[in-house]
Amino acid sequence: MVVEINKSPNADSRTADKGKVSFEEFSKSTDMHREDVKRVIYELARRLREVADKHDYTKKTTEQEYYDSYITAKKNGTDFHESDWYKNHVKQERHHIKYHVAEDINLLDILECICDHCCDELVEKGKVGKMDIDPDVLMKAFENTVDLVKGFIRLDD
Repeated sequence: MVVEINKSPNADSRTADKGKVSFEEFSKSTDMHREDVKRVIYELARRLREVADKHDYTKKTTEQEYYDSYITAKKNGTDFHESDWYKNHVKQERHHIKYHVAEDINLLDILECICDHCCDELVEKGKVGKMDIDPDVLMKAFENTVDLVKGFIRLDD
């Protein structure tokens, strides 16, 4: 989805010509800017809802393999995380950044990772423990999110 934003040189205190712009023009430009930002955030929220809807989808699309891998690891006393199913799961699911970082990782992936971690920890341990992230991965996600936003906004002249 493309979000069109409005050109308004009077919406920013750094660019508005204070000597020539009226209060009404300044106010209207501020309102336009606020609406533009709101629409961009709504688009990010829509995309985050899609992330939420897809969370751990491979656990359902390959549910029998998931179950079999889990049971085999338990029976054999092996590490489930070493199974072929799990290795494939973390490559397909973007939020497993401890095991696989997508080239185009973004902050939506980071938010999903945080939510997944908090839910897992609370269920498994009764409390949420510390979560670490490589600062370079976080910066990459930040930069890719900027590119993501730049890719769906357009200036409406």
